[in-house]
Amino acid sequence: MSSAATLPRPTIEDQRDEVAREIRQRERLYPEWVQKGRYKPETADKKIRDIRAAHASLAFLAQYAEGIRLVIKVLQRVKRFGPASDDTIISDSEAEDMLRQPAVRALVEAFPNGKVEFRRIGSQFCAAGESSDSEE
Repeated sequence: MSSAATLPRPTIEDQRDEVAREIRQRERLYPEWVQKGRYKPETADKKIRDIRAAHASLAFLAQYAEGIRLVIKVLQRVKRFGPASDDTIISDSEAEDMLRQPAVRALVEAFPNGKVEFRRIGSQFCAAGESSDSEE
């Protein structure tokens, strides 16, 4: 088995699929474990519920990965260059606050590519973006 340091970082899809495998395994094993007294029924139910919730979170991230990349890119741009114009949604201080959050830092590391701009059209904001895999 290779060292964790030499293995490539698993994708969100890899993580989602591994959690799905774990759900199937738990659904197969837990009834027997409850019957043998290894787990109380409520403990087994909670563990399966929790892993299903983790799977749903990973599935959401996988489904919206490109959009998440775009949001992160605008946060990075605002942090580096300041608001592009008066019609940006997020201020420098808001971007700094968001980028200090551990969850946002983790997303920035996981989804480094993307580009988006938020513009005001009348009283509403819209987002326009594109993949920037070949940029920067």
